[in-house]
Amino acid sequence: MNMKKNIIFSILLAAVLFTGCSKDDGFVPKEVAIDEVPQPSLVINGGSAAIDLTNLASFQGKFDVKLLYPNDIQPAKMDVVIRKNNVNTNIKLFQAGITTYPTSLTITAAQITTLFGTAIVLGDNYDIGVDIYTTSGNKYEAFPAVGAAYGSTGVANQPGFSPTVRYSAICAYNPDIYQGNFV
Repeated sequence: MNMKKNIIFSILLAAVLFTGCSKDDGFVPKEVAIDEVPQPSLVINGGSAAIDLTNLASFQGKFDVKLLYPNDIQPAKMDVVIRKNNVNTNIKLFQAGITTYPTSLTITAAQITTLFGTAIVLGDNYDIGVDIYTTSGNKYEAFPAVGAAYGSTGVANQPGFSPTVRYSAICAYNPDIYQGNFV
Protein backbone atom coordinates (compact mmCIF):
# COMPACT_ATOMS: atom_id res chain seq x y z
CA MET A 1 0.00 0.00 0.00
CA ASN A 2 2.83 2.36 0.89
CA MET A 3 4.62 1.67 -2.39
CA LYS A 4 1.44 2.41 -4.31
CA LYS A 5 1.10 5.80 -2.58
CA ASN A 6 4.73 6.67 -3.40
CA ILE A 7 4.22 5.83 -7.08
CA ILE A 8 1.02 7.88 -7.30
CA PHE A 9 2.68 10.81 -5.50
CA SER A 10 5.68 10.62 -7.85
CA ILE A 11 3.45 10.60 -10.94
CA LEU A 12 1.42 13.59 -9.64
CA LEU A 13 4.61 15.50 -8.79
CA ALA A 14 6.06 14.82 -12.25
CA ALA A 15 2.78 15.90 -13.89
CA VAL A 16 2.75 19.18 -11.97
CA LEU A 17 6.39 19.90 -12.72
CA PHE A 18 6.23 19.13 -16.44
CA THR A 19 2.87 20.77 -17.15
CA GLY A 20 3.63 23.84 -15.01
CA CYS A 21 6.58 24.85 -17.16
CA SER A 22 6.10 26.71 -20.40
CA LYS A 23 8.44 28.42 -22.80
CA ASP A 24 5.92 31.20 -23.38
CA ASP A 25 6.09 33.45 -20.32
CA GLY A 26 4.40 36.34 -22.05
CA PHE A 27 6.07 39.61 -22.99
CA VAL A 28 9.60 39.84 -21.64
CA PRO A 29 11.70 42.68 -23.05
CA LYS A 30 15.03 41.64 -24.54
CA GLU A 31 16.70 44.71 -23.04
CA VAL A 32 15.73 46.86 -20.11
CA ALA A 33 16.76 50.48 -20.58
CA ILE A 34 18.85 51.80 -17.73
CA ASP A 35 18.96 55.52 -17.15
CA GLU A 36 22.17 56.45 -15.40
CA VAL A 37 21.34 59.20 -12.92
CA PRO A 38 24.21 61.27 -11.52
CA GLN A 39 24.30 61.66 -7.77
CA PRO A 40 24.26 65.28 -6.61
CA SER A 41 25.79 66.51 -3.41
CA LEU A 42 24.69 69.81 -1.90
CA VAL A 43 26.96 71.12 0.83
CA ILE A 44 26.71 74.22 3.01
CA ASN A 45 29.84 76.24 2.34
CA GLY A 46 30.04 79.08 4.85
CA GLY A 47 27.54 81.82 5.34
CA SER A 48 24.67 81.61 7.79
CA ALA A 49 23.70 78.30 9.39
CA ALA A 50 20.09 79.41 9.93
CA ILE A 51 17.75 82.30 9.12
CA ASP A 52 17.82 84.62 12.14
CA LEU A 53 14.46 86.41 12.39
CA THR A 54 15.99 89.14 14.54
CA ASN A 55 18.32 90.05 11.65
CA LEU A 56 16.84 88.85 8.36
CA ALA A 57 18.97 91.21 6.26
CA SER A 58 22.16 89.47 7.39
CA PHE A 59 21.15 85.98 6.21
CA GLN A 60 23.33 84.59 3.45
CA GLY A 61 23.02 80.87 2.84
CA LYS A 62 26.06 79.73 0.90
CA PHE A 63 26.12 76.24 -0.59
CA ASP A 64 27.80 74.25 -3.33
CA VAL A 65 26.10 72.06 -5.93
CA LYS A 66 28.48 69.21 -6.70
CA LEU A 67 28.47 65.69 -8.01
CA LEU A 68 29.21 62.93 -5.51
CA TYR A 69 31.29 61.22 -8.21
CA PRO A 70 32.65 64.03 -10.43
CA ASN A 71 34.28 61.65 -12.93
CA ASP A 72 31.16 59.50 -13.37
CA ILE A 73 28.12 60.12 -15.58
CA GLN A 74 27.35 63.82 -16.07
CA PRO A 75 23.82 65.26 -16.09
CA ALA A 76 22.53 67.32 -18.99
CA LYS A 77 21.73 70.00 -16.40
CA MET A 78 20.42 70.55 -12.88
CA ASP A 79 17.87 73.05 -11.58
CA VAL A 80 18.15 74.24 -7.98
CA VAL A 81 14.73 74.18 -6.29
CA ILE A 82 13.52 75.15 -2.83
CA ARG A 83 10.77 73.45 -0.84
CA LYS A 84 9.02 75.26 2.01
CA ASN A 85 7.99 73.42 5.20
CA ASN A 86 8.22 69.87 3.78
CA VAL A 87 5.31 70.49 1.39
CA ASN A 88 6.17 68.88 -1.95
CA THR A 89 3.60 71.02 -3.75
CA ASN A 90 5.20 74.25 -2.50
CA ILE A 91 8.41 74.25 -4.53
CA LYS A 92 10.03 77.19 -6.29
CA LEU A 93 12.81 77.34 -8.87
CA PHE A 94 15.86 79.19 -7.56
CA GLN A 95 18.51 78.63 -10.25
CA ALA A 96 17.92 76.92 -13.60
CA GLY A 97 20.31 75.19 -15.96
CA ILE A 98 23.43 74.48 -13.90
CA THR A 99 25.97 72.58 -16.02
CA THR A 100 29.27 73.25 -14.21
CA TYR A 101 30.17 71.34 -11.06
CA PRO A 102 30.90 72.39 -8.44
CA THR A 103 28.86 75.60 -8.56
CA SER A 104 28.72 77.91 -5.54
CA LEU A 105 25.46 79.75 -4.85
CA THR A 106 24.24 82.22 -2.24
CA ILE A 107 20.65 82.82 -1.18
CA THR A 108 19.29 85.64 0.97
CA ALA A 109 16.16 86.09 3.05
CA ALA A 110 14.93 88.70 0.56
CA GLN A 111 15.21 86.18 -2.29
CA ILE A 112 13.31 83.54 -0.30
CA THR A 113 10.56 86.04 0.54
CA THR A 114 10.27 87.05 -3.13
CA LEU A 115 10.21 83.43 -4.35
CA PHE A 116 7.42 82.32 -2.01
CA GLY A 117 5.55 85.63 -1.82
CA THR A 118 5.21 85.46 1.97
CA ALA A 119 7.25 86.67 4.92
CA ILE A 120 9.56 84.23 6.67
CA VAL A 121 8.15 83.28 10.06
CA LEU A 122 9.52 81.41 13.04
CA GLY A 123 9.75 77.67 12.36
CA ASP A 124 9.80 77.89 8.56
CA ASN A 125 12.11 75.34 6.94
CA TYR A 126 13.56 75.76 3.47
CA ASP A 127 15.03 72.64 1.86
CA ILE A 128 17.22 73.18 -1.18
CA GLY A 129 17.67 70.36 -3.68
CA VAL A 130 18.24 69.83 -7.39
CA ASP A 131 16.07 68.48 -10.17
CA ILE A 132 18.33 66.33 -12.36
CA TYR A 133 17.97 66.15 -16.14
CA THR A 134 19.79 63.15 -17.62
CA THR A 135 21.39 63.06 -21.05
CA SER A 136 18.57 60.73 -22.17
CA GLY A 137 16.07 63.54 -21.47
CA ASN A 138 14.49 62.25 -18.24
CA LYS A 139 13.89 64.47 -15.22
CA TYR A 140 14.35 63.31 -11.64
CA GLU A 141 12.81 65.67 -9.08
CA ALA A 142 14.31 66.52 -5.72
CA PHE A 143 10.85 66.77 -4.16
CA PRO A 144 8.27 64.94 -6.32
CA ALA A 145 4.58 65.48 -5.56
CA VAL A 146 4.02 61.70 -5.82
CA GLY A 147 6.48 58.95 -5.00
CA ALA A 148 9.93 58.96 -3.49
CA ALA A 149 12.71 61.37 -4.34
CA TYR A 150 15.99 60.08 -5.73
CA GLY A 151 17.68 60.87 -2.42
CA SER A 152 15.33 58.76 -0.32
CA THR A 153 16.48 55.42 -1.71
CA GLY A 154 19.50 53.31 -0.77
CA VAL A 155 21.92 55.84 -2.25
CA ALA A 156 21.26 58.07 0.75
CA ASN A 157 23.44 55.77 2.84
CA GLN A 158 26.59 56.48 0.84
CA PRO A 159 29.30 58.46 2.63
CA GLY A 160 29.28 62.09 1.49
CA PHE A 161 25.86 61.91 -0.17
CA SER A 162 23.74 64.93 0.74
CA PRO A 163 20.92 65.59 -1.74
CA THR A 164 19.57 68.62 0.15
CA VAL A 165 20.54 71.41 2.50
CA ARG A 166 18.15 73.02 4.98
CA TYR A 167 17.86 76.53 6.36
CA SER A 168 15.44 77.04 9.24
CA ALA A 169 13.98 80.29 10.57
CA ILE A 170 15.00 80.74 14.20
CA CYS A 171 14.98 83.43 16.82
CA ALA A 172 18.67 83.49 17.70
CA TYR A 173 19.85 84.18 21.23
CA ASN A 174 21.06 87.75 21.65
CA PRO A 175 22.71 88.39 25.03
CA ASP A 176 22.42 92.18 24.57
CA ILE A 177 18.66 91.93 25.06
CA TYR A 178 19.20 90.66 28.60
CA GLN A 179 21.39 93.46 29.93
CA GLY A 180 20.37 95.24 33.14
CA ASN A 181 19.23 94.39 36.65
CA PHE A 182 16.19 92.18 36.75
CA VAL A 183 15.10 88.84 38.17
